[in-house]
Amino acid sequence: MNRITKAGLVLAMMIAGTVPAFSHAVGLHFVAAPDASGGGYGPALTFKLNGIPFVFGVDFSIHGNDVSLGATADQWMIHEKITDDLPLMWGLGWGAYGYIGMSDKTSISFGGRFPLFLDAYFRDGTLEPFLQIVPSVGIAIAPILDFPDWAIPVSIGMRYWFDEP
Repeated sequence: MNRITKAGLVLAMMIAGTVPAFSHAVGLHFVAAPDASGGGYGPALTFKLNGIPFVFGVDFSIHGNDVSLGATADQWMIHEKITDDLPLMWGLGWGAYGYIGMSDKTSISFGGRFPLFLDAYFRDGTLEPFLQIVPSVGIAIAPILDFPDWAIPVSIGMRYWFDEP
């Protein structure tokens, strides 16, 4: 494992260790992010902080020789039950992303995202499995200026809510 990969893993573990102390919800998910160059994949931490209307994510992905660390913030604009018979819900929102890729050259990109998701709540609303697809478009500013920088990440995961969502 190279130094960049180790540094990324250490940073992710530090974030994962401190987030639960200030969270309304915390969870893990796996992200696959197809984009113009093939895409990346990797684990991610998801959390909702008290008093802030955004659901945050921090992910670590691998794409060939590129290792990247990303951050997302999404606000749910629509979050409704599909049927009264099941705890299944759907939602739509907007958000932002920022990524830094580390390989032979450092890459930096940021932009907007539009999450569409399915989720459900179990155990009195404390466990939330979810599946989301998030079309995203932005701009890459390093190593060269590039627009559009796009991806369509797909995530599957689970959040634990300390209070009702």
